[in-house]
Amino acid sequence: MSEMETFYKDKLTEARSALKETEEKFRSFRDRVSENVVLSLKTDNTENMNSPVNQTRLTEMYQNLRVCTWPNINFTSSDQEARKLVQDTFAKASQHMKRLLESVCEVKAFCPEVEKFRQTAVENLQLALYHSSKQDVFQATRPDLHKGSAEFLLASECFWLGCLMSLHSPPLHPQWADEKDWTVFPRNIESRP
Repeated sequence: MSEMETFYKDKLTEARSALKETEEKFRSFRDRVSENVVLSLKTDNTENMNSPVNQTRLTEMYQNLRVCTWPNINFTSSDQEARKLVQDTFAKASQHMKRLLESVCEVKAFCPEVEKFRQTAVENLQLALYHSSKQDVFQATRPDLHKGSAEFLLASECFWLGCLMSLHSPPLHPQWADEKDWTVFPRNIESRP
């Protein structure tokens, strides 16, 4: 029995030793990786891939609006009128969200936790907007447009997406400056404060 006991004690000692070595390797790895993660957080170089409103997803939604949705809207007016409607609608969405953010930012930040909660409130507003109806969000701003018209459909898509893009940190905007590259929608979006 003592041989068996000695055998299992040796195996147990080996297993404990291996476990201790693995824990040391894990701690070393965690320490090395955590420095990179903290650095990327400090430089704001991260993106939450689980969020339906991250920069990559907003860019995809904009490209989808530009390439897939816009050609399927039976807009009977000229491209110039459509361009003006799109630009005005994105501008109104941006202004609407700026006013809303100013009211949220009126709360004085006395400590870092307040700033964190403020940012969480903005992210929750963005998610609530994402999950709401595009037409309902837009209807309140332009009750003069008929709900089923092509103008209404185009403007509601642009307003909804414009609001989401304005709430992103940093805000995203279509690149209106490169007029030679586009007819109704610019090809790209840019981030600027």
